[in-house]
Amino acid sequence: MKKFQLYIIIVIIAFQGCSYQNETILQKEEITVSSESKKYILSESTSGTINFECYLESNFDGLLLLKNNNGEGFRYKLNTQRKLYPVDYKIGQWQSFRLHWNMASSSLSILVNGQLQTTCLAKTEKIESINQFEIRPLVHEKEIKIRNLSFKGDNKPVKKRLKIVAFGNSITAYRKTITGVYSQRLPELLLNEGIPNIIFNEGVRGSHTGRLSDNDKHRVAHALDRFEKSVLAKSPNIVILCFGINDSWHDDDSNKPRIPLNDYEKNMRFMIESCLQNDSKIILLTPNALGREFEKWRYDYTLKYVQVVRELAKEYDVSLIDQWQAFEDYTQKGNDTDDLLLDGLHPNDKWHKELAIKLTNEIVLITNSTEQ
Repeated sequence: MKKFQLYIIIVIIAFQGCSYQNETILQKEEITVSSESKKYILSESTSGTINFECYLESNFDGLLLLKNNNGEGFRYKLNTQRKLYPVDYKIGQWQSFRLHWNMASSSLSILVNGQLQTTCLAKTEKIESINQFEIRPLVHEKEIKIRNLSFKGDNKPVKKRLKIVAFGNSITAYRKTITGVYSQRLPELLLNEGIPNIIFNEGVRGSHTGRLSDNDKHRVAHALDRFEKSVLAKSPNIVILCFGINDSWHDDDSNKPRIPLNDYEKNMRFMIESCLQNDSKIILLTPNALGREFEKWRYDYTLKYVQVVRELAKEYDVSLIDQWQAFEDYTQKGNDTDDLLLDGLHPNDKWHKELAIKLTNEIVLITNSTEQ
């Protein structure tokens, strides 16, 4: 009798340890999606994988959506008319897609023909599982053929997730010509460290630390225009702040920076103090160094803004990742700064990968100190 009870216990443990359900075939035969969305109902899953093959006879513009009854969890724009991400879509031949999501890291990985295309971050923390997949054409005269669509997943409860907001300019903002910026690389790295997480990318291209009324060279919502909604309203555990290059920039028709140095410091102080009052931990990022195509005076002037960030990190005793110094260390080893940049200004995949590792190490230190 004891042996039989032990056998039952082993079977139960083995069953509970199984991560995935059996694979379900959702669409075996070939179908064409052109004007109406094609929707599939899945079993409720906190993590899962969808595989399918697609065929594009011409350019296609559409969305791949993962949802549940409460709304949209992830979206991926499939647009073959533009060069997006590192993997080229193949016109006139079958190719494979794999979508893998995990709500413990609040992320969706897109693989095309076995290569990682990019990572999508969850749109909202309210959605903790997925039960619907939709292919939605945006241009009706274009079509996509689908076959061999399958799904498998599990619905294990997700532990409390560390909430992080990455708040910044184009260094932080999504960039569709690379695999992923640092915020897209953090989820998996943090989960590998045993930290469930949800990350919100609140980077805006051209953004400085002030308001649109302070400088409207780029007509976007600047840091103070959107700070309350994009950062404080989310009540994050950690805020990553990265501003400076746009603030320090002198446009060709101006002999002064977009945001004067004193105002930059004032704006950064306001955001730091507001985050601390909101019980959020802070990681400050200095601007990265400029490429060699830019004039030395620009380099020297931006360095003044870098120094402000360094001094604020010391004054408020918050975490600092000194990108500027890391770039200088890189060149002192005989390397070229532009090896880390796309265009002399914005980091490429190589640096975003390294920056994500640095941030992961810092976040682990923060979470460990908080738990003690």
